Amino acid sequence: MNTSHEPERHCMTSVNNQHYAPYPTHCERPPKPKRICYEVGAEVGANTNSQGHSTPSHKPMNSQQRGRLSAHSQLQNQLADSTRALVTPRPSPLAKALGEFKQEVQNQHALQTLAKETHDLLAPRPSPLDKALGELKQEVQNQHALQTLAKETHDLLAPRPSPLDEALGELKQEVQNQHALQTLAKETHDLLAPRPSPLCKALGELKQEVQNQHALQTLAKETHDLLAPPPSPLAKALGEFKQEVQNQHALQTLAKETHDLLAPRPSPLDEALGELKQEVQNQHALQTLAKETHDLLAPRPSPLDEALGELKQEVQNQHALQTLAKETHDLLAPRPSPLDEALGELKQEVQNQHALQTLAKETHDLLAPRPSPLDEALGEFKKGHFYAV
Repeated sequence: MNTSHEPERHCMTSVNNQHYAPYPTHCERPPKPKRICYEVGAEVGANTNSQGHSTPSHKPMNSQQRGRLSAHSQLQNQLADSTRALVTPRPSPLAKALGEFKQEVQNQHALQTLAKETHDLLAPRPSPLDKALGELKQEVQNQHALQTLAKETHDLLAPRPSPLDEALGELKQEVQNQHALQTLAKETHDLLAPRPSPLCKALGELKQEVQNQHALQTLAKETHDLLAPPPSPLAKALGEFKQEVQNQHALQTLAKETHDLLAPRPSPLDEALGELKQEVQNQHALQTLAKETHDLLAPRPSPLDEALGELKQEVQNQHALQTLAKETHDLLAPRPSPLDEALGELKQEVQNQHALQTLAKETHDLLAPRPSPLDEALGEFKKGHFYAV
């Protein structure tokens, strides 16, 4: 009985389970092992015996065999990727944190370097005016130090007051109090006197007229300021300067008219002194005008320079007003006694020292360095970073 045996086809695949280490990008991966299919059967053996050493024929692969081969290839690729992921070392959290901290430190160092270079580039160079103000400030400080040293030395070397000196001091204080009471009584009597003298009446009318003119000028200026468009900074500064010159001129005119009404006819020497004084005042006014014009036409200074200029101008104005008031008082007042002269000089010296101390304090407050916006931003950034760390 003949039994027909159908040829059996066995597809054998050589699989290498050896795990390959990951290759660099410039090296080629080893080729995948080739799949070898063998046909086993009676027909294969018969054909082999009949044909001898001829090349065996291969039948094409069907779709089921191709699917198995593709699934096996995908499984092998996934196994290789998993092996590569397990073999590749992962960075530890400590190394990652250290890397981030190092990067942040480098960024902060770069920011600090940029901030320093920006501050050096934007820092204004000291102008000749700043140098002159610095020298003036140094000179004022030196004078103040010398005065303080002289005062302390005088206090240390001065002998202790004797009982006689204490008694004389009390007597001097009592004399001053009596003089103040006499002055107050005289002023009260002048105010309560029913009939003013023609001179007082003329002075009162002149004072009232000056006040009316000042009120009219103020009203006209306020009306003009309300109706006119906003002036430029230069026009505003010129207007303030013009108003100040007018006020000074009005004060000088009032002082001169008062002096002319109260003073006797001046001698040739007094006339010469008056002309000399007027010339000195004119020169001072011209110098002040030239300086203010130069300040207005010069480039705009910094807020510190403006504050120092205004402070200096205010001190000069106060000094001029004090000088004018003192000269007017000296012309109108009776001749003081030697004791009053000594007291006046002592009072003037105390006022000068107080003014110098006030000026030194204000100058120190103005010249104290203020932190720039860049420094404040860096400080806030450092503070926030410190809290975050």
